[in-house]
Amino acid sequence: MAEFIMEQIVSKVTDALISQASLEENINILRNNMNELKSRAADMMEQLNTGQVMYGKKPKGEVQLWLKNVEKKTAEMASMVQDYTERGRNFSFSHVDLGKQVQKKIRETVDLKKSGQFSDGLFADILLDSGRIPTIKLVGDRNLEKIWNSLIDLGVGILGVYGVKGVGKTTVMSHIHNMLKETSTYNCVIWVTVSSDSDLKRLQTDIAREIGLELLEEENEMRRSMKLFQALTRRTKFILILDNMQEAFRLEKIGIPKPNIDNGCKLVLVTRSLDLCIDMDCQRKLKVDILSKDDSFQLFIENLGADVEITTEVEQYARDFAENCGGFPPRIIEIARSRTKFAERGKTKSLKTRLQCGSRTSKCPSDPGFWKTKTVKSMEPKEKQ
Repeated sequence: MAEFIMEQIVSKVTDALISQASLEENINILRNNMNELKSRAADMMEQLNTGQVMYGKKPKGEVQLWLKNVEKKTAEMASMVQDYTERGRNFSFSHVDLGKQVQKKIRETVDLKKSGQFSDGLFADILLDSGRIPTIKLVGDRNLEKIWNSLIDLGVGILGVYGVKGVGKTTVMSHIHNMLKETSTYNCVIWVTVSSDSDLKRLQTDIAREIGLELLEEENEMRRSMKLFQALTRRTKFILILDNMQEAFRLEKIGIPKPNIDNGCKLVLVTRSLDLCIDMDCQRKLKVDILSKDDSFQLFIENLGADVEITTEVEQYARDFAENCGGFPPRIIEIARSRTKFAERGKTKSLKTRLQCGSRTSKCPSDPGFWKTKTVKSMEPKEKQ
């Protein structure tokens, strides 16, 4: 209550001083208030730009509204001051009318300065962070280990990870991404899934989106590249993972600072093409290998389901299938998880056609009795006789 009363007293005193001051004095007061507001708005814009580019933060709605009001009001006041300066005594308003208009604008500037304090911050506390990527359990660590060792090698700035479709490139890199998020090695870990129909502009937009940078309204290729370069440079010691790269581009054309020992940054290109790795000057090129027979078998067993009893026949079938599946994780997972559907429906022909497993077991995997489920004793209490 006391604070409210004090504000009212200050407001009335301010009004009295404004009214008593001469027109020339009020014009100077208005001009000074305008300059203060413009300086405050400029500082605020710089903070907002830094927060958005470096940390992906979003400004509060009330902050954006305040900036729009400042822009509008300062334009009106600047016009009034300019007219007064240019016309002097021949001003279209009478001095009395003009004095009232100036006093009104001064009060508006005082109110704007009060409302622009934002003591609780400028941002809405929304931070762009990809977090951990949901992924399946990784079977076998050969690919993971050689990629990780290359990332901790200071001499490798650009790493190419390549392999045929379905071999598990994205899966292993998802695990690498999650491991990097748990360490303090890099200030920023950025994952970008590149659009399949990506051109230079689309690629820039994909990267910008992940770091909270707005490029949609910028059409000039060079300016887009400059903005992206500046945003990434400010982040310092980042690692950028570009998954599903299908076309080679020069880093400077995209706007990616070239990773080196001095800046501590890394670029990882995940692609099907070894040629792309060569064209983009990857300092190390790692091929993602198919799963070994033992790893394929392990992956198949893990995706059968906890209710399946691993009999001798089931184990033999799984090993036969793993051998004929070529070591490609998606194939193994898909068929292992679909075993219940085929077993329950008993579609022998359909199963044989789909799997082409060449099982040497005496029973067909589509026979209902092949997939034996584990029995669990009932936990319900027996009725009393």
